[in-house]
Amino acid sequence: MPGKTIQIGSSSGGSFDCYLALPETDGKVPAVVLASAVHGVDAEIRAIADEFAVLGYIAAATCSGARCRGHCRRAIRAPRSARSHA
Repeated sequence: MPGKTIQIGSSSGGSFDCYLALPETDGKVPAVVLASAVHGVDAEIRAIADEFAVLGYIAAATCSGARCRGHCRRAIRAPRSARSHA
């Protein structure tokens, strides 16, 4: 089951995108947090998160925060090939 993008609130009042992939179970499961590269959470990172979910993990993929400068928001919503390289 593919994951979905959620919004997480920050302590400074803003929010950021997080790609969340969940296993198909209602019980307690381990979790992993995936760090993205400078280009943000792209299709490859989402696929890795989805693979962890299939293996029974909760997988959360977020950008590196302030260094991201909005790239994650674009990367989560569009495939890498569809993004402009500004």
